[in-house]
Amino acid sequence: MSRGLVFAVLLVGVVLQSARPGLAYLWAHQWLPEHRIRVLLACSGIEFVPRFAWGARPPREQERLNVQPVKRFFVHHTTESECFDFWTCSARMRYWQNFHMDTRGWDDLGYS
Repeated sequence: MSRGLVFAVLLVGVVLQSARPGLAYLWAHQWLPEHRIRVLLACSGIEFVPRFAWGARPPREQERLNVQPVKRFFVHHTTESECFDFWTCSARMRYWQNFHMDTRGWDDLGYS
């Protein structure tokens, strides 16, 4: 009986993990508030791309934030439609960085 129970628990864990990234983690940590679970599920497939990978220009000046590490940030929307591939998204990042630096006169891309 105990082998069957162990197998069932392992099977549930494998199914949850393969169904969607992060579900097994959330299932095992039921103490997480509901809003946190929704954010983790929505963001589980996000890939963060470093500046050098999308071809960022170096900033004119660089200042450290007073609060390290940053506790919160937001992703601002644009009037553009979504991008779904690396090359299109990289081109858009370069466009917005050029706009912010060359047109607005900012030191870099406008981060939150």
